[in-house]
Amino acid sequence: MTLNIHDKNTLTEYIHHHLHTKIKSSTGWKNFSQNVELTHALVLDIADSTSLQLLVKKINEMNNTRDAKERIVLRAAAGGLDEEYSESYSLTPLIDADVVVRLVGPEFQAISLTHNNNIINVGASVNIGKLDSVLYDKYNLVLPTSSLIPYVTVSGLSATAGHGTGRDQPSFAGLIRAITFCLPNGEIVRIDDTHQNFEAIRSAHLGVFGIVLNMEIACVEAKKMQCVMEARSVAELIDEIRSGLFINDPYVSVMYVPTYQSDELTNRDLKNVVIYRWRPVEKSVNNVNTHSVFSRCWQELEIKLQEGFKITDLLKAEPSVVPYYMMYLVSKLKVGEKDRISVGPWPTTHYQTSFPREINDVDYLFEVGDHGHETIVAIENLVKTLSEFAKNKQYPVTYAAYLRLFQGTNGGLSTSIHGANKHICGFDIVSSPGMPGFESFREKMNEFFFHQLNAKPHWGKYVPEEMDYEKIYGNNYIQFREALQQWHEEHHIKLEKNMLLNGFLCKLLKLPYAPELQANQPNAEKKCQSLLCSREMAKRVLPYIQSECSQADNLRNCLNNLASSKVSEAKQSLFQAPVTIAKNTKKKRKKSCCVII
Repeated sequence: MTLNIHDKNTLTEYIHHHLHTKIKSSTGWKNFSQNVELTHALVLDIADSTSLQLLVKKINEMNNTRDAKERIVLRAAAGGLDEEYSESYSLTPLIDADVVVRLVGPEFQAISLTHNNNIINVGASVNIGKLDSVLYDKYNLVLPTSSLIPYVTVSGLSATAGHGTGRDQPSFAGLIRAITFCLPNGEIVRIDDTHQNFEAIRSAHLGVFGIVLNMEIACVEAKKMQCVMEARSVAELIDEIRSGLFINDPYVSVMYVPTYQSDELTNRDLKNVVIYRWRPVEKSVNNVNTHSVFSRCWQELEIKLQEGFKITDLLKAEPSVVPYYMMYLVSKLKVGEKDRISVGPWPTTHYQTSFPREINDVDYLFEVGDHGHETIVAIENLVKTLSEFAKNKQYPVTYAAYLRLFQGTNGGLSTSIHGANKHICGFDIVSSPGMPGFESFREKMNEFFFHQLNAKPHWGKYVPEEMDYEKIYGNNYIQFREALQQWHEEHHIKLEKNMLLNGFLCKLLKLPYAPELQANQPNAEKKCQSLLCSREMAKRVLPYIQSECSQADNLRNCLNNLASSKVSEAKQSLFQAPVTIAKNTKKKRKKSCCVII
């Protein structure tokens, strides 16, 4: 339901009289990527767990007096702290709610040792980057696996079965040894592996069992990380996988930048892949090529330039520019052509620090054998599919695809359920919103990954609402539903009145009491940027294209059509590469940058 005026007044008056020093309220919420927007949601920043208890008790009391489908829906989200990037990074409808609570008080940001010195008690709102740094600097510990984004919170990452990379590593939830929840009735409960449904709950709790207050996480002795970055072609990547790429090194990630060339699968001179191989080394090893401050500044500059020059608008308005953009800018800046090695503190080497706000992101997780055949099939299918779209002048992917292999975590609705001697590949494809052909491309990817590789979608990235998740998860789906029912019976909570179950989750779990929430769509103005911005960008780029090759001529024509202006002269040039990729070139090559585990 949409929070009506009477309910909103009741809650705000209760907060004013009982919790005004502990809860700050506002109206309207949106995630970092701004693809989910709750215009009328009541947003409450909570200072401590006692205030949270009183709030949920009040809402539970209100819900128990009305029909289940008219209940008030409350969901917890990251953000609200006075810090850069303190926002929610989930892209799915899991957050749909009438009331959004953000845990901002000191107790939700605390990090402390438990009686077991390798297990850390961590507040729900601690982000992964901060946790990595505190563990390394203060406790001589590290997380054995971490996420791409340093700004996601431990509670958000675990709720959606988030993962990093690591041949022998679980998903992030697999590191959890205990969780403390505030239940929908205000009761505070801690569970660990002695609870009968612990595995089903911790693996991907989706925020339906309670609001996480803190968790106890297993760590390992701190080390530095050596990262070898290798610029490769797609053909060379496939050779590496056949030779045991994901098995020979403890941590491996791959980034593939599409260039839409017809020979991408066979051209060994086209370097549009980066292979990252990480190995832990002792802390006594000297740092090499580690400049975390410079790296962060460079990443932020890339994002600001992209947004300032309206690159996405230009690509949407004139898609024929995309192959040049991907081949001569993205692949050169992100991949380079020269291998590189770095050694540095564990927390500063494993993640991207700056991100564009507007993205389309689909992430598939599927089981892989030791031979890695499934990853090769997935890569070849992606390259061939993009090549087919290019023949129709459609270029749906404008960022990159990322591959990460890890051991996985079994239980419940974990996206990394796996059999004996198997691993999980996370296959993440990222693009700009509104690119022509993307919806059709995503449908083809869904058909391939879901039906040929039996993949599962990432709960925090893209979750098709029309899918039958009971069919995808089988017995694990039944296990999760039974755990949810038993949990409510154990704590004397009416499942149909649970404020944490929104319409999307009821549909996913086939529960017959979905509340009606207002449709949450991003502002229409953000769906289509002004064509004038694209024309202005075209005018800015044209002077820098000085090469006389046929590709440069084609690009000039594309931009001239968009800008309706003549090519002006300039001293500098941007696109000077020849039509074909030179073989055995001896020119000085650009270095690549370490990005992520």
